Amino acid sequence: MYKRQEGNIYLGKIQRVLPGLQAVFVDIGNNRNAFLHIKDIVPKVSNETGNKNENFEDIDIKEYVKVGMPVIVQVKKDQIMQKGPRVSTHINMPGRFVVIMPGTKFITVSQKVENKEEINRLKEIVKKNLNKDLGIIIRTSAIGKNEKEIKKDMNEVKNNSPKRPVICLLYTSPS
Repeated sequence: MYKRQEGNIYLGKIQRVLPGLQAVFVDIGNNRNAFLHIKDIVPKVSNETGNKNENFEDIDIKEYVKVGMPVIVQVKKDQIMQKGPRVSTHINMPGRFVVIMPGTKFITVSQKVENKEEINRLKEIVKKNLNKDLGIIIRTSAIGKNEKEIKKDMNEVKNNSPKRPVICLLYTSPS
């Protein structure tokens, strides 16, 4: 039986690069190395489609990573039987009202929020309180919430990431 890791964020170390698979194996402290595909390494080009429209066959994975390089990854799929976990460098840290995404620079509101005034109000609250190096998705649960509640949620998410040495757990996903 394996311990659930999905959502956890680790500082790992690249152990092996597989150019034919456009993937790498990352040591995150498990008995099995984690699998990281090129589509989970290349920065997202759009806040709408991410990098779904990218042609990854034209990209050389060796331009992005090398053996021994430290990398921050988030577990997207837990370890199954003999397979290690699936990880991504596209980090997202969910809160009640927001999802914070380090390494991106966009602010977007859930597509389920349709009221333009509410969308603009929520974006203004977030812009006032957001570090410029973070992206954010404002969730539908933020509708009608005041600035104090949203700011508190943002701070709780940001403060839930302890600093540790290489190959370690950086953030524990709330269950």
